[in-house]
Amino acid sequence: MQANHKKLVLAATLLTVTAAAHAFDVDVRGEYRTGSEAWRSRIKVGNQWQNNFGASLEAGMFNGKGSLNEFKSDYNEIEAWYLYKTGPDLTVIPGGFLTWSSAGSAIKPYVRVNWSFAPTWRADVRARYDHNNYDVGTNWHMPADQTYYGRNDQWQFDFWLTKWIGDKTAIEYNYAWNRKDDNQFVYNNGRNWQYLNNLKVSYAVQPNLIPYAEVGYLGKVASLANDDNEWRLRIGSVLRF
Repeated sequence: MQANHKKLVLAATLLTVTAAAHAFDVDVRGEYRTGSEAWRSRIKVGNQWQNNFGASLEAGMFNGKGSLNEFKSDYNEIEAWYLYKTGPDLTVIPGGFLTWSSAGSAIKPYVRVNWSFAPTWRADVRARYDHNNYDVGTNWHMPADQTYYGRNDQWQFDFWLTKWIGDKTAIEYNYAWNRKDDNQFVYNNGRNWQYLNNLKVSYAVQPNLIPYAEVGYLGKVASLANDDNEWRLRIGSVLRF
């Protein structure tokens, strides 16, 4: 409990500094997954400073299964990064996440590279490693009376392709591929790897108001006992202050 309290104090401090030091973004988003029938929402506050450092604080909520009848903490996350320009069109971004929930905490360092290869096009790639600071139990392919415990770490590799149309509309495609670091663990598809395809469209109604919508396909990963297709639908908006 004391460790979680320290993390909450750190998160509150980061939020205060972000809000006071410079203009900042607030990203509010709702989500529904078709296969697992799960509703979620999240709020994220972030800022990119002129010294090339950036940081954000995110809080996720679980809102129910089948209906919007719950409102409980799902996870909390702090991200920090640095923009390193290697050329006029190429940027290297080292960074990382600190995530915590009722299960425990995780650290997720990454390296991201973006390349503006045309006036209205940009490509991004990112390699990230997710390390849990707690053990997870699984009964997958274990005798009936035994449970395997491990950290359940994973790799994630992302690719983004973004196209701007005019000065208000952006279309972004994201492909993500995950793999368990310990083969004893599996995703809900029964394999130690999974993938995601996601399409996002945003439109700047005003410079400080940017609503967006996303549709993502996660495969047949609703749960190990449910192989329904899992589509992820999101609606949100970014407010800039």
